[in-house]
Amino acid sequence: MARDPVPGEAPADRGRARSGSAEHAGLGAAAVDPGRLNAAAVKALGITADTPNPPGGTILKDASGKVVGIGSVGGINFYYPNVPRPSLEEQVESTRHWFSELNRTGLTGVIDAGGGLQRWPGDYAALNALHDRGALTVRVRWFMQPQRSGKELEDVTEFVSVMKAAPQSASGDDMLRPLGIGEAPVAATNDGTQWGADSPTFPAAAVAQLDTVLRTAVAGGWSFSIHTARNKSLEQILPTVEALDRATPLKDRHISFAHIEDVTERSIARLKALGAGVLIQDRLIYSGDDILKNWTAEMTRRAPPIQSLLKAGVPVGGGTDATQVAPYPPFRSLWWFVTGKTIDGRAVRGPDELVTREQALRIYTMGSAWFSGDEKRVGSLEVGKLADLVVLSKDYLTVPEDDIPAIESLLTIVGGKAVYSAAPFR
Repeated sequence: MARDPVPGEAPADRGRARSGSAEHAGLGAAAVDPGRLNAAAVKALGITADTPNPPGGTILKDASGKVVGIGSVGGINFYYPNVPRPSLEEQVESTRHWFSELNRTGLTGVIDAGGGLQRWPGDYAALNALHDRGALTVRVRWFMQPQRSGKELEDVTEFVSVMKAAPQSASGDDMLRPLGIGEAPVAATNDGTQWGADSPTFPAAAVAQLDTVLRTAVAGGWSFSIHTARNKSLEQILPTVEALDRATPLKDRHISFAHIEDVTERSIARLKALGAGVLIQDRLIYSGDDILKNWTAEMTRRAPPIQSLLKAGVPVGGGTDATQVAPYPPFRSLWWFVTGKTIDGRAVRGPDELVTREQALRIYTMGSAWFSGDEKRVGSLEVGKLADLVVLSKDYLTVPEDDIPAIESLLTIVGGKAVYSAAPFR
C-alpha cells in the first residue's frame, strides 16, 4: 500500500498494515466507570488481594478485601495482554462483524490513531487478511503508534524502513492505507486525558526524543498526528514541530493534533501557519462536568473552540475517540458538535462556538477526509469521487435536535457496493 513491494511478495501484499482492530482506541487515563471483574476474570488475569496497583490504574476491592475490578483505562490496558488471544480466524471474523456494525451507524471510513493496544505489525494481521480477501467494508486509514516506551525510535525506524512511503496523495489503495505515526509518537510526551486545572510539564529529554522520532518519520515521507489534550501540551510540542517545518516544510503532509479542547487563539494562529489540522472528538459529552468543575468559565465556554478554528481556516475533523474513551456512533458526536451538551443535557460549549448541522456534517465528511489526504476522493457526492453514501433512518437536517443521536443507516454503500442494509432495503 504505502511501500514498495518486497521481493517475493505477491501484489496483494503491497501496502498491508504488516500485521486487528481498526477502531480509534484513545489513550490516557480517562475518567470512566470501573471495570467490574467476576472471579473467573480475576483468576485469569492473575490478580490477587496482594497485587500492587498497575501503572496508571487501581485494583478495586470490596470491604472484605476481595478484588472486584480495575478502576481506570490505564489499569485495564496494563492487564489486557493477559487476556487469552483469539486465533487469527476468530480475529478476522470479529473484525468483520465490527466493521458491519460501523456500517450500520453510517460510517464508510475511519482513521485509526493507533491507540494504546495495537502493536505493529503483529496486531494488524486480521485487518490485512480482510483486505486481502476483498472483505473490507470500511475504508481504513491508520497511524502506527510505537508501543514500547523508550524504544519509540527503533519502532519508527523499522516502520519507515519497511513501509517505504510514496507521496501521501498516491500511496496505498482505496480501502487500506497507512498515514504515518501517531497518536503518541513518544510515550513520555503523551498527556493522556486531562480535565484538571493544569496539565503536565514534559521532561526536556522526552521533547528531544520526540524531535528525533518526528524527523525520522518525516524524512521517510510520512505524516504524523499527536495526542494533545491540553493547550499547555501543545505549547510544549509546537517549537519542535515548527523547527522541523523550517527544515522540511510540512504544509502538504496534513499533520494533525488531536483534542486540544482548550486551544487558545495564539496557538490557533501557530497551527494555521504550520498548515496543521485539529481532530476533535466528542469526549466532553461524557466529561463536560469535569471541566465545569475545574476550568475557568472562559475556557469552558470555548471547549473546544470549533467556530474559532473554522474561521481561522484551520482544518477540522470530527470523531469519537472510540472505543475506550467514548462510544462510536457518529450521530451522537454530530449532536454534540451542534449542541455542546453533555449526555445529561447540560450545556458546556458557549453559543458562539456552536456549529450548524451542515457545518458539523462537513467537518465529519470533507473535514475528516483532509486528514487522510482523501479530500479529492471521498467526503462529498461528486462526479469522479468514490461512491460512498448512506441512506439514513431520519433526515439529519430537519429532525428535532435531540433526535439526532438515534439516527442510523438503512443502507450503506462503499465504492458503489451495498455493504449493509436494513428494512426496507433488506
